[in-house]
Formats: sequence, structure tokens, C-alpha cells
Amino acid sequence: KIMMSLAVFFSYSLQFYVPVNLLNLSIQRRISPQHHLIADYALRFSLVLLTFALAAAIPRLELFISLVGAASSSTLAIMAPPVIDTVTQGNTSSWPRALKNMAIFTLGFLGFITGSYVSIKNIIKYFDGEDEP
Repeated sequence: KIMMSLAVFFSYSLQFYVPVNLLNLSIQRRISPQHHLIADYALRFSLVLLTFALAAAIPRLELFISLVGAASSSTLAIMAPPVIDTVTQGNTSSWPRALKNMAIFTLGFLGFITGSYVSIKNIIKYFDGEDEP
């Protein structure tokens, strides 16, 4: 538990780097430059409180994390690379390469469907009262 706590502690700011930068740009355009630092701290504090509140408010959060993981991981790690490879190759792509990309994409899509199905089934099963902790 200590190692997991340390991992979250040291990686939390890294996980929020992109969202904070995107939100900070739009916030800083609307306020005077002398308040930029205060706005940055307020944004970071608000996002941390929001994630804490969501984690505390959602029962069995791991069920929803499983659903998000099934949807996003299969898309980003397995389905996107073959699509990007096919698009960047254009007309110069060979048939074996296109077939390989199609097979990898299909495998990723099956993982997306089955993972999402199982996660949704587990969520429904828990909230119907069939799966007590």
C-alpha cells in the first residue's frame, strides 16, 4: 500500500499536466497577468478536489475504472496504431501490411467489445444487488 501511495503521489502531477495546461490557457486569457499564479493554484486545487470527491462519491470505483480501461486502452494501444499506419502509408501500403493492420484492428475491436461488455455487466450486476462486496 505504501508503494502504491508513493506511485500515485509522484505521478499525480504528471497525469494532470496536459489537462491543466489546456484549461490554464483559457483561464489566463480571461484574467489579468498579476492573478495568473493564483488562478493556476486554484485550478490545480479544484481538479484535485474534484477527483477526490468523485473517488469518495462513486461506490465500487474499480468497476468504472475497468470500463474506462477497456474502452480507452484497447482503442489507444491496439486500434489506433494500425489506423495511423494505414493512413500514413496511403497508396504505398502493401496488401500484406494492410491485412496485418486490419487483423490487429479487428483484434483490438474485439477486445474493446468484450472488455466493455464484461465491465458493463459487472456494473449492472453490482447495482442490482447480486454482487455484494
